Amino acid sequence: MTGEGSQIGAISPAAASTLRRLQLGLRLLSRLRPTDREIIFLWAILVGLLGAAAALGFQALTGYIQLFLTGHQGRYVEIFYQLSPWQRIAVPAVGALCAGLILTLSHRFVRSRATDYMEAVSLGDGTVPIQASLIRSGSALFSIASGGSIGREGPLVQLAGLAASIVGRFRGMAPPKRRLLVACGASAGMAAAYHTPLGGAFFVAEIVLGSFAMESLGPLLISSAVAAIVVDNFSVNESLFHFEGGAPGSMGEYVLYPFLGILCGLIAAFWMQLLKESRYRFGALPIPLWLRMTFGGLIVGLLAFWHPEVTGNGSSVIHNMLNNEYAIHFIALVLLLKILATCAVFGSGAVGGIFTPTLLVGAASGFLFARFAGMIWPGDSLESATFALAGMSSLLAASAQAPITAIIMLFEMSLRYDLILPLAIASVSAYSTVKALGTDSVYKESLHSGPRSVFDKSLAEVRVTDILRPSVAKVSLNAPFRDIARAFLTGSGRELWVIGSDDRLLGEILLPDVEPYLREEGLAQTVIASDLMHENSPRLLPSMGLPLALESFSRTIAESLPVVDPGSGKLLGSIARSDLFLTLAELTRRERTRTA
Repeated sequence: MTGEGSQIGAISPAAASTLRRLQLGLRLLSRLRPTDREIIFLWAILVGLLGAAAALGFQALTGYIQLFLTGHQGRYVEIFYQLSPWQRIAVPAVGALCAGLILTLSHRFVRSRATDYMEAVSLGDGTVPIQASLIRSGSALFSIASGGSIGREGPLVQLAGLAASIVGRFRGMAPPKRRLLVACGASAGMAAAYHTPLGGAFFVAEIVLGSFAMESLGPLLISSAVAAIVVDNFSVNESLFHFEGGAPGSMGEYVLYPFLGILCGLIAAFWMQLLKESRYRFGALPIPLWLRMTFGGLIVGLLAFWHPEVTGNGSSVIHNMLNNEYAIHFIALVLLLKILATCAVFGSGAVGGIFTPTLLVGAASGFLFARFAGMIWPGDSLESATFALAGMSSLLAASAQAPITAIIMLFEMSLRYDLILPLAIASVSAYSTVKALGTDSVYKESLHSGPRSVFDKSLAEVRVTDILRPSVAKVSLNAPFRDIARAFLTGSGRELWVIGSDDRLLGEILLPDVEPYLREEGLAQTVIASDLMHENSPRLLPSMGLPLALESFSRTIAESLPVVDPGSGKLLGSIARSDLFLTLAELTRRERTRTA
């Protein structure tokens, strides 16, 4: 006790005050620090905010470029009707030229391959190239702002995924968690593009990740909900496709929806083959990319000279169609021209999405089906708008091979709960049809290309070193309590690794171990790391397989385990329990897919 008293007295008032503050911080930390899973939820909120900011920024820049090219801002169809005939031709061509030059010139300065957002979360490790993504998004700005027949969800999701990837790399996250964070960014971008918080999360879960496990779906839902809420506060908060049509008037009408689904499944197979063929035909032209894209924009301009409805992603045309503002022959004509315009832009190599153009093709198919079926259907006329909405859901379900996503997204876009049943019947029928035909998803190329990563290996091939996090919170063996407290407060885990002078791992300190010293200032002033550490905690080796790592986790309550060099015993990093579960879930899913 005498030695303790003399040591206490040697501490200055300033040091004692600092120690008391650290003790207070640790008391709060021991009660409030979230678990590793809860920390992911917090990062998901941040990613949702960043995704919303990226979407709003992209939309603002698109409006400025649109104003520069056309002198107007707003819906493309209305703007192009106000333009002179020569402007209708020139604007899409000039915009495509600018977009093509951006991509062409960038090849001289940026050698890294542009990674699509789906590639990053499906096959990659969550690393999205910064320069390539910004260049692609800059090119998309001109394609979209000039009225190109392509969707905006591609660059919005790309930018949101890029923001999430930067966060993951800045925090030094392991590949599984970084990949999940990029998926959260993708769901936030999708939700921001279409005001569909549920649909954005399910889109990524069903199409990109291929899993509805709560370890991934929970963060996706949080990110997409945050993004949708933020974007809604800066825009009109209403359904994307509002119409007054009602549900099927009789039980007998439900018989028609399976036939609509089958028809849309056939159309989806043709639509996907047409897009693939257009990309091949344009790619075979012996001209540079910028000229190829200009040619695609010129085709859109020539079509817009006669019918401006071909410009933009098609959302305004869908809205007018649902409200019965078009005659049947006009819808058939617009459907044909829109398919030509989309194939021209997509085939020429423009950056963007085909989500909304696909919805337009589905809406027109459903509308025409209802009109022709109504000619032979007894009783009251069929509600064309309801069939159009079911056509959108069906074509999306078949093209993306994601019926759950299609049903949820179209429900959120219309906010029509009474139409869930016809949407479900038609969507499942369309999905079954396209699967029976053996047609691949429209997103298959993106999902099966791009950088290789640990997730492309079999479960037996993956080792601990593939998913470890190299940056860890650590202290020396003789570290005083104040250094231990600072390490816990600045770190992100509930474990602290104790190392020797040669970086050899000596033991670990758990957050509950410091609780007895949070109120006793005298004890806290004398205790050091060696007094608190556990020497016999489980340790992982770099060459260890994941099943053995899982067995090690089963013998401890720790959320993370250290990875040490087998020869020197040096601390190489750590693995979080949640990262191990995420990796095992993805590898198991892919094993099932390969053997199915």
